[in-house]
Amino acid sequence: MKILFLRTIVLLTLVFLQISFFSILFPWFRAPLFLLGVIAATTLARNFPSALFVVVPLTLLYDAVTAGGVTWFSVYAVLFSYVTSFLLRRLLLEHQGIGVVLYALLSYLAALFYQFLYGALSVPQGMTRAFGLSAPTNDSLIFSLLVFLPVFIITATGITRFEASLKQMSERQFRHIK
Repeated sequence: MKILFLRTIVLLTLVFLQISFFSILFPWFRAPLFLLGVIAATTLARNFPSALFVVVPLTLLYDAVTAGGVTWFSVYAVLFSYVTSFLLRRLLLEHQGIGVVLYALLSYLAALFYQFLYGALSVPQGMTRAFGLSAPTNDSLIFSLLVFLPVFIITATGITRFEASLKQMSERQFRHIK
């Protein structure tokens, strides 16, 4: 029960950070850049099937708070988690150093791809200027990449340590049972 409570608090905190801080810092992104980084970091810390127990509630909670219902971001996030897990198994990159930077770039590219899909599928071309949905400039994309890289490294380290402490807490709970 304690683990469920801690996970719920962390999920609420991550959604709160995305909505209150990162959506303001990166207003040109329709994709929740921070949450895609969290999804990649969670998939790095756990394998794909067990990462789904975090990815699905996280994206559903984000969709419920921002859109009031389930959007296709949840499906996109699950597919992104699968692709990250697939690359993790195939490329055999370490979870430190250049490997973390490459996964940060992967999640940034996933956010750009989501941005492209959002613009291509949901908003008609003539309506983009009417609602102020202009395309991001190269400067804003470079700025967001330079800010996102250290944020991803800090987030990946924090999630890895959090998952390790939850695993240790779970093992400690069953240690005294004979």
